[in-house]
Amino acid sequence: MTLVGRRIFVARARPGPSQLAAELRRRGAAVFEAPALTAVPLDDLARLDEALGRRPIQTSSRERRDRSESSARQASSGALLAVTRAAQRGGRPAQRRDRRLQQTDELVGALGQAREFSALIFACAEGVKVVSDRLVQCAMLPPLVAIGEESASALHERGWPPAVVARGACSDAIRQAGLQGRLLLITEENGRPHLVAELRALGCEVTTVPVYRLQAQFPTDPPHGMELVVVPSSSAATRLYGSVFGALLVGLPTVAFGPQSEAAARAAGAKCVVRSHHDDRRAVIERIEEVLA
Repeated sequence: MTLVGRRIFVARARPGPSQLAAELRRRGAAVFEAPALTAVPLDDLARLDEALGRRPIQTSSRERRDRSESSARQASSGALLAVTRAAQRGGRPAQRRDRRLQQTDELVGALGQAREFSALIFACAEGVKVVSDRLVQCAMLPPLVAIGEESASALHERGWPPAVVARGACSDAIRQAGLQGRLLLITEENGRPHLVAELRALGCEVTTVPVYRLQAQFPTDPPHGMELVVVPSSSAATRLYGSVFGALLVGLPTVAFGPQSEAAARAAGAKCVVRSHHDDRRAVIERIEEVLA
């Protein structure tokens, strides 16, 4: 089926260009996108600093003792290396040793917490942008994991190639990624509860750290003549149908990316919601064609 001239409303889930909207336009559809989203870093990133080990965290006495012993061993090793190199260069080993000990203690304290995670997960490109400057200050990091192509691209652009790229946040994609252990997940202010649930269902221990919030702006003039709505996420569905546009769109057929998006659209009042067969652009476009046929 051709999409030429068909009028499709794509609800936005995150800032930046929509690859789905671009593909629909390439196929001849008239696409209306809303709302415009802007990612704003949170004023207080204390939880991120804490998770990355950039400041002290609350731990049990046993954990503090174990870390202290580990730090002492690493500091001693660093001091020995400093003395050896200073002697080789004919420098002042005592002064250089003290300075190296201080630097080693600071480094071990800063990175000790980050090393405890099996993976550092980015579920969106916006999270990468906020966190990347802090990653530069961490010499030892767990493997980086990208959820989706946009997160992977953002990491590559900043010189942090991900060890694992999950094609999406659906259960099948998460399972195929093979994630295990204790995970640190970078999120938007409202978190990613469904993604967290998928990870925990696989037996993972998940720590979420919000680093930004989304500001939404809808255009003043509502769209006219729309034939179908696409909701890529549960948050996009809730945001759209709870807006001033909601009453104009609830009666239109809606294509949801997955079960959470479908449930959120129905809960927000959408009357006719169908789900894509898979959580990817190709499957969504095929579903759109089926509905509009």
